[in-house]
Amino acid sequence: MFVLASNLIKGLLFDVTNGREAAWSGHRWDTYANPYMAEQWAGEIADLKAASPLVVETPWFRQMYLGEWVIDSDKLVYRFNSDRNTFAELPTFHAGQWHYMLGVDLGYNDPTAFALCAYHDYDKTLYVLEAEKHPRLDVTSVAERIRGFQARYELDSIVIDGANKQAVEEMRRRHELPLRAADKTGKSDFVEIMNGEFIQARVKLNPLRCSQLVDEYAGLIWDERAAKREEHPNCPNDLADAALYAWRLCYSYLSEAVDPPPRVGSPEWHEQEGEAMLQAEIKRYHEQREAEAESWGMTVEEYEWATWKRT
Repeated sequence: MFVLASNLIKGLLFDVTNGREAAWSGHRWDTYANPYMAEQWAGEIADLKAASPLVVETPWFRQMYLGEWVIDSDKLVYRFNSDRNTFAELPTFHAGQWHYMLGVDLGYNDPTAFALCAYHDYDKTLYVLEAEKHPRLDVTSVAERIRGFQARYELDSIVIDGANKQAVEEMRRRHELPLRAADKTGKSDFVEIMNGEFIQARVKLNPLRCSQLVDEYAGLIWDERAAKREEHPNCPNDLADAALYAWRLCYSYLSEAVDPPPRVGSPEWHEQEGEAMLQAEIKRYHEQREAEAESWGMTVEEYEWATWKRT
């Protein structure tokens, strides 16, 4: 029998009179606040402490018995860190190009999720530009949203959850979308590889356009009761899956970092400009000598020898 031992309720209050949002209000009760179960829970807590005094420091104890909002980072599926894995603006490069991937996780009662990723030829970082999810989208609505991304970005690929084969085929044929089925084998292994990228700050999110994905990363944990390594079924993972699909098709790890060009007007810039002018003058000289030699029906060497003898 499951008894709710603690409650944590957060509500955003709205001031109807003044038409503005008020502050967040929080309400919390621990296990002892339930007078009908207080004695039973006290005995259970005493048994837990007797078996292991440090149990009071564990996240699950603080969540279930003290009503505290705690996330056990050891149980999180993704090693996303807001200080390390976010960005405000994309970097600029003097060469190379950006590549864009769209990941789509289909759903109906569960939301359909879209994650737009980008990487550059000269940057090993993968950037998640946008992430959004919407419930109860039919096939046409999904296709229209994909076309919206196509209108704004030149997508290298669109990778989609292929579990609903009928929907995918209809979008391919009726809506003429170049969809690629997501490879879902070895999911937990690829999650760990992606986590390595998170830890190295090689995956970054736009927090303003990816807030729902940030929320999923913050609450998605492994299911300890599952026979194999799986995500907890009660935790939403639609956007996390869409981002994982796109990440698996991105090749940012093959990119080569390059030094940025010198600042205009700096000593390095003047030196670079002088060298470029010198090389351009040398090239112009050789081209002129080749043209003169050709006009006399000679090789460059013969022409230069004849010119030297005349001097």
